[in-house]
Amino acid sequence: MFLIDDATEARYKKKIASEVASYKDSMLGISTKDGLEEFIRSDDNAIEKLTTILGISGERFNRVISLLRFRKGYLFTTEWADSALRKNLMENQAFMDEFCELLLNGRNLPKYQEIIPSFILQYFHIDSEVIARICSDDVLERQIKSTCSTKYNKEITYAYARRVDEKIKSIVQQYGLHYENIILPEASNDSLNLIHDTEKYIIVNSQYSVTTGKGQSDFADKMNTLRRTVRGNENIKMLTLLDGAGWLVRGADWDKVYGSCDFFLTLNTLDQLDDIVKEYYKI
Repeated sequence: MFLIDDATEARYKKKIASEVASYKDSMLGISTKDGLEEFIRSDDNAIEKLTTILGISGERFNRVISLLRFRKGYLFTTEWADSALRKNLMENQAFMDEFCELLLNGRNLPKYQEIIPSFILQYFHIDSEVIARICSDDVLERQIKSTCSTKYNKEITYAYARRVDEKIKSIVQQYGLHYENIILPEASNDSLNLIHDTEKYIIVNSQYSVTTGKGQSDFADKMNTLRRTVRGNENIKMLTLLDGAGWLVRGADWDKVYGSCDFFLTLNTLDQLDDIVKEYYKI
């Protein structure tokens, strides 16, 4: 259901504690125009910290900034990264002034109410409520965690993949078999994780998902395509591992994955690979 990786947990606990201290040290003066501008000019990560403390998603924030750029006649080819936005703010005082005005009191100003939906504009205010968030370790920690969740999920996914790979290697190497990421022309033009003895192959695919999303459907479709490609080839088998609470509510995709493989395991049942290998390779 959930992978617990002590190294990742310790790293994020340290990171969040450091972030909390950094916010409290640098942001208490942002409730005034001068204080907000000074913070933006002095802190390389000012934009990320501001969106975090305002509680607005980076995506929605970027849409609002794109609107301001469009109305000011900027040549628009792509949205700015936080660093590009900060650079332009520091180089253009008029833009800096408008940006500070928007953040400090945008939700109460008619000129923004006319062009930005209130559902989004409500986040643009820096008042005693926002400053109270900065002063509260618990509130600040929760908001920082929300901005780290995507990166955290990716790192847990990498930790899962490493654990799977290490376990498979420890099993197959004792029988003189190889486990490597290479192209198997009979199966795919993309490189695959393969257990093999240079004649017979087991294609290994795995996915860990705590949340649900299109990526799971894409994975299921990929497994079906691979199954069709290798069907009938007795020298190629497919092993799939699925883990994570997100798969519990993705029944249709789970069924597709399960139906497309010869062997199905989870991280907790991966020891059974020993018997699979011995039977398939006649060891």
